[in-house]
Amino acid sequence: MSGKVCTKCNQLKSFEEYQKRTTSKDGHRNECKQCRTIISKKWYMNTIEDRHIQGRAFHQQHREADLERNRQWYQNNKEYRREYKQAYYREKCSTDLNFKVKSLITTQEAEAQCTISVTVIALLCHSM
Repeated sequence: MSGKVCTKCNQLKSFEEYQKRTTSKDGHRNECKQCRTIISKKWYMNTIEDRHIQGRAFHQQHREADLERNRQWYQNNKEYRREYKQAYYREKCSTDLNFKVKSLITTQEAEAQCTISVTVIALLCHSM
């Protein structure tokens, strides 16, 4: 026998059209891959809200541990983060003209704010 009948669509199909299952006698699932895809999509759509609720509850319960783990990672990987950020900006500026222009404008605005702040502080100090 070169195939089997799918239990969902009742069509004779070759073994290549079935997923493997080591516990069954012939080594393949009872449903063909196409029917299995349909079943999986239905399950996914029917349980999506429940899975979101469970995920939110899990993250809420483990929030503090997650935050602490993230803090530790950031503390232990300062050099890696700095190098990664520099490489990202270098790559992004070399390939994306809009990003480069925004970056230059932001830098110039920040420098202007610093100049204004220094000027205001100097004026305040001299007026006292």
